[in-house]
Amino acid sequence: MGGSPRVNGYGGAGGSGYYGGSAGGYSEANTMGGGGGGSSYVDATVQEAVLYTGTGQTPANTGDLDYLSGVGVGGGPKSVGGNGRVVISW
Repeated sequence: MGGSPRVNGYGGAGGSGYYGGSAGGYSEANTMGGGGGGSSYVDATVQEAVLYTGTGQTPANTGDLDYLSGVGVGGGPKSVGGNGRVVISW
């Protein structure tokens, strides 16, 4: 569950994750901030795991063979971001 805004409820919500994302904020017209993404989590019993981080609106590990263009991309001003995707391999 994403965080709660400190100023008011106009900013974008934060992403999900183990600790949840931060909430956005709104000060006045055209000064809104979007919410931050949530954190990852790997249980201590997992033997092999890799966590990647993105930057800005670009998701992590876009060079992976399973990546589809537009997935996980952050939204810009007045636009939505990309959908999520989960790939499970064993």
